[in-house]
Amino acid sequence: MRSFGPLESLTASWEMWGVTSNVQNLAGHFLVLASLAAIANAPSAGWRLPSFLIGSAVIFKSPVGIALAAGFSLAQAFRAAAARSLRPLIPAVAAAAVFGMVYGAFWIVPAIPEELRAEFFPLFYLRYLNGHDGGLPAFVLDIAWLLLPALIVLPAGLKDQQWRSVPFLCFAVAPLIVVNLLHSVDMRNDFGMSGQAEDDWRQLVMPVPLLLRAFVLSVVGQRWARLGTGFRAAFLCVVLLTVLPSLFVAARYTHVLITDPAEGHEFVDNHALAEALAVIPTDGTIIVTNDLRYPAQGFDRENRQMQIPALFGHQAFAVNYFNEAYAFSRERRELQTLLQAEEWTGAIEQAARTYRWTHLIIRNDYMHPDPIPLDRMFDNGLYSVFRFGTN
Repeated sequence: MRSFGPLESLTASWEMWGVTSNVQNLAGHFLVLASLAAIANAPSAGWRLPSFLIGSAVIFKSPVGIALAAGFSLAQAFRAAAARSLRPLIPAVAAAAVFGMVYGAFWIVPAIPEELRAEFFPLFYLRYLNGHDGGLPAFVLDIAWLLLPALIVLPAGLKDQQWRSVPFLCFAVAPLIVVNLLHSVDMRNDFGMSGQAEDDWRQLVMPVPLLLRAFVLSVVGQRWARLGTGFRAAFLCVVLLTVLPSLFVAARYTHVLITDPAEGHEFVDNHALAEALAVIPTDGTIIVTNDLRYPAQGFDRENRQMQIPALFGHQAFAVNYFNEAYAFSRERRELQTLLQAEEWTGAIEQAARTYRWTHLIIRNDYMHPDPIPLDRMFDNGLYSVFRFGTN
């Protein structure tokens, strides 16, 4: 969450404003909304869908998956306590089982490095807020701004049904608890990961605004029929004040993406690389490259060349050390530096034979050997494609 921004920032920042996020992982937002919709329909459709969505969300966005799993567990625990029954815990157990299977398949079976781990760190996020984004007062203002529509209608009463909204509040509070109890650490400093693990861990709060809004709608929905004209008018005015700035920022960001997409968050023009990849078969080939940077924001992201496997499904020898590092990653990274040297060496030929490299993609404006004694099969100025001999 970001601190509530002044109105003049509406024209200065279109990526994020206040508690609005226009640029963060869309799959994460979709999963939060889909999970809430599935929970709302659970009384008639059952709990299988929400349990599956929440349990598998970690595949698409790890912090969102952890936040949803924690929130769902706390919400169902409250429902169980309120109903004095263990039955509401069954969906939470099912979601936890799916989460465990998915996490094990993607992170435990491949044996992630010991340098990646979560550690007990009380008040981690609150300590972070003290030095960023206006500090704790701005964070409290964020929460108050999100809850204001619900606070307006609370005087309408309906005390006998108030507990029906509390699970949504538990859903929103749980990520804040987790992010203040633990933090993730990554000691792979040779991959440039120092500090990044904590940045990713802070993304646990990304679903909180959406979850708090679900709580607000639940509170208001239960009381709407009993609200007088004054309360309804006040609620609608506050909703307009809450929504219109966000819509304005989102519309402005959409305009940026249409008129000047290069200014968009993590924008990458794949046309030149796609032309190079189009001449390489996807079956039976292993691609290496001299450039593992991700082009967004002026190559601000090192060790994340995710385009090669993503565009057409090619197999790459080394792609994303930044987010996916394994026991063999350091060795491969060292071999990768051979392709950034000034001269072609026999070590490159040996590595090609050992690891069965078939094609080399060179980004011509980045460090690479010159000359390259291989068969050049493509060149569009920015990228060149070379073919290794028979391995």
